Amino acid sequence: MRRSAWLQRHSLSVTVMAAALIGIIFVLDASVHPVTMAGFYLIPLTMLALTARAQRVALAGVVCGLLTVLVFVRQDTLTPSYLFNLLYGALAGLGLVLAAYLIRRLATISDYAILRAQLAEAGADILTGGTPDDLD
Repeated sequence: MRRSAWLQRHSLSVTVMAAALIGIIFVLDASVHPVTMAGFYLIPLTMLALTARAQRVALAGVVCGLLTVLVFVRQDTLTPSYLFNLLYGALAGLGLVLAAYLIRRLATISDYAILRAQLAEAGADILTGGTPDDLD
């Protein structure tokens, strides 16, 4: 959770890095014809899921899906087997959007729990006659 919180504090850097990775993956996918590299889009999407809000992850997922379809059309490989790959990628992207939401929700609940614990400790110290030095 601490690493996730650290990444959330640096979300702009992670977003820029994820956008650069999406661009690199698109160029590689468009230039290498017989092999599809659409699965590699899950790497920057996972980075975004750990740091960004669910809406940003969903937007990036849609962009990755559109770039994949563009490559399929450009390479004339829009076949049912490739469409199943696209479906699996969409389901994985949906899972990452859900993960991003849950991570953000967990961070919010953790922050509230920490504040409540600090307030309870301060109140207990005051009632038991603790010194002001006891408070953090």
